[in-house]
Amino acid sequence: MTLLTYLEIISYKLGAWCIGSMLLLGSRGTGFNSLRSDQFIMLKRVFGFSRFNKYTKIALALFSLLVILLGSFFAGIYFLTPNNLAFPKSDHFHLRLQYVYHNQVEDFGTEKYQVGFTKDICNGLLTPTPLHFHDDKNQIVHVHWQRVSGGEFLKYHGLNYIGGLNNFMGWKISDLTQFPPKLSPIPIQGNSLPKPASNDKFFVYTGDKDSYSQKNWQDFLSLDLETFLGTNSKERLDQQKAKDFENENKMNFSGVKVQAHEDRSPAATNTPKTEEELKQINNLLGNVVIFVQPEAPSDAQIKDKFNSLVPLSLSACGG
Repeated sequence: MTLLTYLEIISYKLGAWCIGSMLLLGSRGTGFNSLRSDQFIMLKRVFGFSRFNKYTKIALALFSLLVILLGSFFAGIYFLTPNNLAFPKSDHFHLRLQYVYHNQVEDFGTEKYQVGFTKDICNGLLTPTPLHFHDDKNQIVHVHWQRVSGGEFLKYHGLNYIGGLNNFMGWKISDLTQFPPKLSPIPIQGNSLPKPASNDKFFVYTGDKDSYSQKNWQDFLSLDLETFLGTNSKERLDQQKAKDFENENKMNFSGVKVQAHEDRSPAATNTPKTEEELKQINNLLGNVVIFVQPEAPSDAQIKDKFNSLVPLSLSACGG
């Protein structure tokens, strides 16, 4: 049986199902027993293909092929792109992260990791990519999309342990109201992180200089960072509160403005803040240290890295 014949059969079955459904609704009955004889004869003819000429069959076959191709394309996008990336929602939180490869600490302040910073990054609009480093600062990860996982952080910088295409995060689907929907590619930042050797293992820790603990590596890869660090993003919660308030009061809001970047004004820089206050201002969810080496790190190695966290600065979106 040829491909065209298969497509014809699919087309006819789909067409018959649609026509049959309309006839069933038109009959005001509950099943085939309530069909009038002329309706039943029409269904029989449709299923038997007696009502279609050669050109109609070819047209329906081509239409079916188009539907199959489009369906396969969008199914591919769906399965290659996690839901949080395909339909992203804005957020803005931070974490300090160190990647230690064979006792060498990766410097995220170098050019290969950095992106340009624009002041409108805090206006509530969705950023082109889910996360980044900027301001030439090491360790400070800026996360701008909700539900980003540790695995997605690694993949964005060239280490793919979560599946999909190695050099591609997926597709952002921006507008489902139009056909075809608007699609935007989500590229990776680059293959920047050092590649582990065959005998290397990953060891991940969270905490600070006073207290830290080892975490499960698979949890880091699969869980969103809020869940993994056990801390909610203040930005996301504020957005949800504003949305709930808007729905309750039928009012329109321009969005919640979140502090996330250094404020260089004299009034701000002359006001001393505690570490806890700086964490709140920066919406800092926590600190992560990843060791990549054959054996587990010593306690001295771990302490050294948590004692080497970069200091937090005052921040505001106007900076």
